[in-house]
Amino acid sequence: MIVSIQGTNNLKDREKSAVECAKRNVFGFAIGGLWMGENEEERNNILNIIIQNIPSNKIRFIPGATTPFDILDSILLGFDLFEGSYVNYLTTNGYAAVFPISENSENIVEKNTGNFVSKIQLFDKQYSNDLSPILNECPCFTCKSHSRAYLHHLVECREMTANILLDIHNSIHFRNFFDKIREEIKNETFHNYVKWFKSNII
Repeated sequence: MIVSIQGTNNLKDREKSAVECAKRNVFGFAIGGLWMGENEEERNNILNIIIQNIPSNKIRFIPGATTPFDILDSILLGFDLFEGSYVNYLTTNGYAAVFPISENSENIVEKNTGNFVSKIQLFDKQYSNDLSPILNECPCFTCKSHSRAYLHHLVECREMTANILLDIHNSIHFRNFFDKIREEIKNETFHNYVKWFKSNII
């Protein structure tokens, strides 16, 4: 059983909930009621007070932390289980994840800032004649078999296959992202990885 720690934005209520939940013989803890309008500082204050009051040897699940940036920040704070709804958000809105997973990965540069792009919008007409895959280095079936132009056509036509192919790519890309996170944690270089990621990707 996983218990849910509540308390809105009230730090005292959050602390009390965390302390009481920590007394229970449970498998882990879920942090409820975040990513619902609070700012980053408020959220980090809440998460810090919670993490100080729950045991580190049990699962700490944080619903709402779905983007690559949210995930990295939450891992730094001590959380280790996440939901996968961001992949579905990308897919159903015609996006393909393209953020570089490492410094040596293929990347797409945003012209105005020089930073790496995290996702591309396949509804965009610039892809209507683009015969390249989403990412040349990506091993997924979508990238090995289909072009951006074909995917643009599918999303424009609201063809069901568009969601299937985009979901394949986005799921594989995020799986590789988590593999990289595990590698960096194992090598004790995770903090440097987060710093690189957040300073180079938009």
